[in-house]
Amino acid sequence: PYYRLRFFERQARSLRDEFGFQVNPGGRAAVHDFLGSVMGAGVLHLAGHGFSYGWRPADNFIVMDSAGRGQSRLLTPHHLRYMDTDAELAVLAICMGGLGETYTDVRNLAYWFSHAGVHTVLHSPWNLDDRSTSQILDRFYGNLADGMGRYEALREAQDHYLRNTRSDAERNPIHWAGLTMVGEDGPVAIARTDRGGFKRGIATLSAAALATAILLHLYTRRRRNRVRSSG
Repeated sequence: PYYRLRFFERQARSLRDEFGFQVNPGGRAAVHDFLGSVMGAGVLHLAGHGFSYGWRPADNFIVMDSAGRGQSRLLTPHHLRYMDTDAELAVLAICMGGLGETYTDVRNLAYWFSHAGVHTVLHSPWNLDDRSTSQILDRFYGNLADGMGRYEALREAQDHYLRNTRSDAERNPIHWAGLTMVGEDGPVAIARTDRGGFKRGIATLSAAALATAILLHLYTRRRRNRVRSSG
């Protein structure tokens, strides 16, 4: 039931080539591998299939690509509740990642990433199209690399998408307006490799079988005072 998302797969290669993400395919993207890698992460990027079915934690999940014997292939709020991270940014390019009547709704997967310690979470409350979403996020990461703040980077990426769409159908808000952020503003330390930047960490991609991409970008952060904000 988990069809391939080819534009997310293409984006994974782009993030690897342009920003130095290391892509690890297949079985290295199981739930336990992801949870074991988040400590010290600067940016978490999860792209693929997300589902929200009800009020039990097990009813809301992100599909991972593979799992060993006795291991879960579904990343749920139960896992995220005990996850500990100080990541600057989590990008949830998944369907229904921000579903809920309020941000603290148990069905809201974005909330659980905030609960785990992520400073800013980019998410969508409804289903996403992988083509338009990957185009916007490609521009978003480029804007971050140019030094823009997180909110400005997203707004400009959405505006750029609208200016360059070919049809009224592509301008439908369902293709772009769902992407929103909550948390801190300010720049994120991402550098382009073709500008003399260096590979700042490790990413994990799981897209071959279920087209669920999990990218983990680790970088060395300068410690600085932070001001919490939301929007």
